[in-house]
Amino acid sequence: MPWDLNVIMIVGRLTRDPELSYTQNNTPMCRFSIANNRGNQEGDVNFFDVVAWNKTAEVVHQVVRKGSQVAIEGKLKQNKFVDKTTGQNRSVVNIIASSVQFLGSPRGQGEGGGAYGQEAGSEGGGAPRSYPRRPSAPAQGAHGNQDDIVFEKHFDDAPPPGSDDEVPF
Repeated sequence: MPWDLNVIMIVGRLTRDPELSYTQNNTPMCRFSIANNRGNQEGDVNFFDVVAWNKTAEVVHQVVRKGSQVAIEGKLKQNKFVDKTTGQNRSVVNIIASSVQFLGSPRGQGEGGGAYGQEAGSEGGGAPRSYPRRPSAPAQGAHGNQDDIVFEKHFDDAPPPGSDDEVPF
């Protein structure tokens, strides 16, 4: 069966400080939002919610603040739920970050950079710092499913499919 492609790469600035929390299984999860300017016109901006897991979540929480510019590579995930106040079905789409590169400090606070989740760019002058990526376990799906293998191989900072560590609402 052919696979569909679910990959996103986006650059934007944080609209608020990242919030670090832990799931019931003590897995670190960091939520933040970014603004991405679509064009040259004022007000031509998209806003996206981002979720980072595990060590990536902890590093993002330690390093970036509101206004910091980041490049994110990840995938889109739709969460469906029932609104408890209205009883209506709702859905939310988040970016699940597999790597985050720190491009710059909040405006007016100097420049800086770094990356976590995968190897950063070249070394030198203003190049981003490279944080080591945690070693990946051999690609073995929990149920022997080919989808699990790809998920673990490419998005090993996210919780495994079907685990209790889904994004809570």
